[in-house]
Amino acid sequence: MKKQDIPMVVSGLLLGSALLLDAMGMTSLRDGSLAIASLIALLPIGRKAVGALRFGMASIELLVTIAVVGALFLGEFSEAAIVSFLFLFGAFLESRTIRKTRSAMESLIKLAPSSAVVLRDGRRETVDILTLVEGDIVEVRTGQRIPVDGTIVHGSATIDQSQITGESMPSEKTIGDSVYASTILQNGYAEIMTKRVGESTVFGNILKRLEEAQDKKAQTQRVIEKFAGWYTPSVVVLAIVTYLISRDIRLALTLLVIACPGAMVISIPVAIVAGIGTMAKHGILVKGGESIEKLAKINVIAFDKTGTLTIGKPKVSMIHPVEGDESSILNYASIAEHGSSHALAKAILAKAEEMGIKPSNIASNLDVLAGYGVVAVGDFGKIIVGNLRLAKQNETEFPIEQLDSYSTLTQTYPTCVFVLLNGKLLGYLILSDTLRDDTQETLVSLRKLGVQEIHVITGDSAASASQTLGPLGIDRIHADILPQEKADIILKLKKRKKVAMVGDGINDTLALNESDAGIAMSSDASEVAMKTADIVILGEKVESVATAMRIARFTSKVLKQNIVISIGTVFFLIFGVLLGKVHMDTGMLVHEASVLAVILNALRILRKK
Repeated sequence: MKKQDIPMVVSGLLLGSALLLDAMGMTSLRDGSLAIASLIALLPIGRKAVGALRFGMASIELLVTIAVVGALFLGEFSEAAIVSFLFLFGAFLESRTIRKTRSAMESLIKLAPSSAVVLRDGRRETVDILTLVEGDIVEVRTGQRIPVDGTIVHGSATIDQSQITGESMPSEKTIGDSVYASTILQNGYAEIMTKRVGESTVFGNILKRLEEAQDKKAQTQRVIEKFAGWYTPSVVVLAIVTYLISRDIRLALTLLVIACPGAMVISIPVAIVAGIGTMAKHGILVKGGESIEKLAKINVIAFDKTGTLTIGKPKVSMIHPVEGDESSILNYASIAEHGSSHALAKAILAKAEEMGIKPSNIASNLDVLAGYGVVAVGDFGKIIVGNLRLAKQNETEFPIEQLDSYSTLTQTYPTCVFVLLNGKLLGYLILSDTLRDDTQETLVSLRKLGVQEIHVITGDSAASASQTLGPLGIDRIHADILPQEKADIILKLKKRKKVAMVGDGINDTLALNESDAGIAMSSDASEVAMKTADIVILGEKVESVATAMRIARFTSKVLKQNIVISIGTVFFLIFGVLLGKVHMDTGMLVHEASVLAVILNALRILRKK
């Protein structure tokens, strides 16, 4: 039990004992128990009321304090005890709800490692995490948490990244792969070169982002708080006027009690915190309630292509034979590309491995022609793997009669390389970026959520973008676009719609800034992405965009419901009191029921997927 909950518990016990005493006919003891229960509950309420008055604010606690003191003065001990207890109970439910939704962040804080094993001068040292610097090599074994953001330089491992990216399945990591602080190395061994430590890690940024999000208020919340600011003194004035006209102090006190806008004040915060917590569980970070409200209103989404809808890495998507078969084309291409670090070379070698093809020979001489291709010489003769620009050079021995068909092929497949063996054209390898597995399903989900238009803004050529995105049913593809031009497109779309921009947070910075809701998809969760976007999606699942919108729209729906419940209840009770149909005990019961209703309604957000 928390210290602040003790007055509520004691007051509740005394209230319960008063009911027993009443049943036993012990009215004096009953009234004493009720009076003590009222005073105990009134202490924290009155303290808050006085604190608010010092800053010139008339809070809802002031209404309750006046009502309880007045009831005690009139000898209405049961009303005083019920009013004060139910008010504390409502505050307890509110704080419990907020604590529950913040539990995800609290559990994250406990995950942060405090020490690391660092390899220095051939020795292993256990050091404080804060002493690590960029470039340090740390060692992580099975079952341990990774202490830093970095790159694996030795070893391989299975890593559980669910706390960071929201991925349910562990990821296989090896040399060259990025890893994140506070993720768990489930199996294997890894030596990791430190890139970021402490607050600058992805994990540190998550905690910082969540803490900031808790404090940022939604537009609706700010409006409601302003409304509550003038509402309280208005009710006090109304109660005074009611007394002056009716000369009925009980009526005036009842009006004060049941007019307390408790449900109205908490209706927005509990929903917003629930929304933030739910998104965090899915690996989605938001700046605050305002970002949730913005996302809920979006009806147009613009995506960057590379690294967002696509994996961002080239892949051999088609083999086009001319005088060779697929196996021979890949075999000779892999001989020429063996050992190269170029992205296209890696794609060709990966395709060969996928098809079970190992290079049948090794080149004795390799000449890399930057921007054109590669020439390999060995026992097999001469292999040339290159692009159209290289084919147009006479010294490549490319068959002149094939040049026109090759040119035509590149118009459909912009990244198309030829494979030439001793002057004979074996065929072409067509490479393209690959759509993420969940891209198609995500776009369908967005349509169902009410997104009217989906745009793609990319720096790729129109042919390349159309080849990759053709099956998706995109409303419009904006190709050959520079970073500053992306922002201009967003501004044009904003003139008629509410627009979200989804990008990687680096070359899309301007567009993210100009959009109504900027969403950064970033496996590295770069600092630029964190600072620029309203929402940051950790990991590489584009379906998280639909998840974020689904939660945002549901949260917005709950906000509206809570406002209707809270304001509607207050005005219903005020008119009920003035008409003589509602009395203090029933009025307070209905009032606290409305508090419970908005809290339970907000808790539904926690179950949203």
